[in-house]
Amino acid sequence: MAGKTVRKVNLFFEGDTEPKTIYVSDEFGVVDPNWATVYGAIQGMLMEYEIEHYDILMHLKAADIRLKAIDDAEFTVDEDCKFLTQQEFDAFVKDNLKILLEDL
Repeated sequence: MAGKTVRKVNLFFEGDTEPKTIYVSDEFGVVDPNWATVYGAIQGMLMEYEIEHYDILMHLKAADIRLKAIDDAEFTVDEDCKFLTQQEFDAFVKDNLKILLEDL
């Protein structure tokens, strides 16, 4: 997948009657790459998986991987950036999703 060797992992989450299948690659050498996801216990880079946020189910699959240097300036936070708590961010996303869905 995307030029990398992957392994298939079948998982059961609480309440599941069927396994969720994900694919991960061990070729990147990143320690705990999934720490901020429901797949945090899985070692290896997620290459294909499903995840749900804000009642939206997303299926993500690596199609192309380009390893290149990125200038540190790309990670500079603007002075006018407003930091949000998780609660504030969740409310912001949900409000904007309502607006988006009203237009459909």
